[in-house]
Amino acid sequence: MTTPKRLRAIQDRRTTWSRRHKELADAFADDLGPDLSAADRSMVDHAATVAVEAERMKGRQLNGEAIDLDELVRLTNALTRVRKELGARAKPADKGFDWGKMQEEADRLEQEQRDAELMKQGKDQK
Repeated sequence: MTTPKRLRAIQDRRTTWSRRHKELADAFADDLGPDLSAADRSMVDHAATVAVEAERMKGRQLNGEAIDLDELVRLTNALTRVRKELGARAKPADKGFDWGKMQEEADRLEQEQRDAELMKQGKDQK
């Protein structure tokens, strides 16, 4: 993995994105149970950070700004890996969430969307 282009220290926890980071970190931590090890806390923080960065980038794209698609793909792949790891460490819960199955379903839906876009592009070229 390459060194990130920039490291961002969260100085003001009142911003929208820092609140979103805390919400995501809390949600990821809830899945792991009440007694988190230092490694689990680090993984939760990493997952929340990657998720926030992916959301920010996707938001910029939806607002019409040019983004680096390779960076978005790397972020998405990193988030997928850390979510699968969190899912493997998660304690069984009454919620019935299976992060691995949810990720597989999301991957399947994403592939279907890509296939539909390719078919549409093929029809548009005719």
